Amino acid sequence: MAKRKDKSQLTRELIIGKAIELFSQKGYGASSIRELAKECGISLGLMYNYFPSKEALLDTIISESISDIAKSFDIQYTGDLDVDFEKYLTNVVKIITERKDFWRTFHQLRYNRELIKGNEKLVNETMLYIQHSLNKFLSVKKDGPYFNLMIFGMIEGMITHFLIIENYPIEEVKNEIVELYRKKL
Repeated sequence: MAKRKDKSQLTRELIIGKAIELFSQKGYGASSIRELAKECGISLGLMYNYFPSKEALLDTIISESISDIAKSFDIQYTGDLDVDFEKYLTNVVKIITERKDFWRTFHQLRYNRELIKGNEKLVNETMLYIQHSLNKFLSVKKDGPYFNLMIFGMIEGMITHFLIIENYPIEEVKNEIVELYRKKL
């Protein structure tokens, strides 16, 4: 029985991975479940056993993004805000670079209000979670909430540019954001 579950989990992961690739390349709206099943090398019926609809698959992708976001804050806190902020940002870059297609798809979906219908609350809660978690590092800044928003915007910009610009120097930009953070403390 355990072997069957392992194969089932692998098939589920294959479907999610191929969906992310397909959505990233063609866009969510232009992709079909039939095309995805073909890409996965499985029958349409088996595809529907795993995900009853394209929307259910989308819900799963969005849920996984929240899990990755939570992992980005999963660091050993030292109490030294400079060190902790750099660890956090290093974690973000690692997660984004390891799952670039996944994050490219998530960002496409996030910015398309038509596609996230029904998931607006989840997407908005995710963004609020990020902002709230970042406040661990930013709430001590003397410049008030606008500095916090600026740093958040810079991180968002770094991620977005990395996802759309080939050979974007994400490590160098990360280091510049860390330096700016250190100077403002």
